[in-house]
Order: sequence, then structure tokens, then C-alpha cells
Amino acid sequence: SNGSVSPACFDRTSRCPDEVVRRIRITACSDDPTWRGKLLETYHTQDDKFIIAPCYWSGRQFHNALTWRHLSDSQLLLTCSTSPYAEGPDFVDNIRRRFDFIIKHPDWKETFPKRQPRVFERNGQGGWRRCGD
Repeated sequence: SNGSVSPACFDRTSRCPDEVVRRIRITACSDDPTWRGKLLETYHTQDDKFIIAPCYWSGRQFHNALTWRHLSDSQLLLTCSTSPYAEGPDFVDNIRRRFDFIIKHPDWKETFPKRQPRVFERNGQGGWRRCGD
């Protein structure tokens, strides 16, 4: 080893199921006082399930998505990151995917009907399938 450190990078197929919704939840929870101080746990090792708890996105987040989607990549990086020089190469793309989802689904109740979580379990091929579908 030469002592250098490089960031890990995973392709989208190896990431969690429903990645965009999980990313939105992480951001949306900052506006939701019921999540203050709580761990945003998603993977449950006991039963090998991936559970995205329900959350809501506000009108402010919808407005920001509509407004900020027109920013250049560099402007978006500076606007949305607390450490823009340390972000991975897909940071801006992930932000834009979140914006697209919120714009296409402005009512969070479509994503979390009856405030129910989105639950996934392993399929036979090592991937994930949504429970109840």
C-alpha cells in the first residue's frame, strides 16, 4: 500500500432498493420534528429487510426542486453540499434525480400511502423486491 486514500464508488445496481426515495427521506427528515435526534435506520439485520419509513416533503422542498433544477452543476454543488470539494462524482446527478422525483410526485402520500413504510426483502437472485407488490 502506498498510503493513499480514495473514495469508494458503487454503481447504482449495487445500492439499496428505492435509492431516490431513501435519499429524499434523509433530506426531508430535517424538516420533520418527529425525526429530530433519531437514527434513520433502513436495513434491518434481524429479518434481512430494507424498510424506508414514511416521511413527507414540504412545499419548500418542492419549490426548491423547481427552482434549483435550473442551476448549473457547479452552482448546484455549491448550493446543496456542505463540503463541495469532497463530494463523489455522482453527487449532482443524485440531487437532480431527487428533484425530478419530487417534481413528478409532489404529494408524498402517493409514495407513502396511508403513511406506510416501503418494505423490501431479498429475492432469490440477491436483489430486492418490494413487499406487497
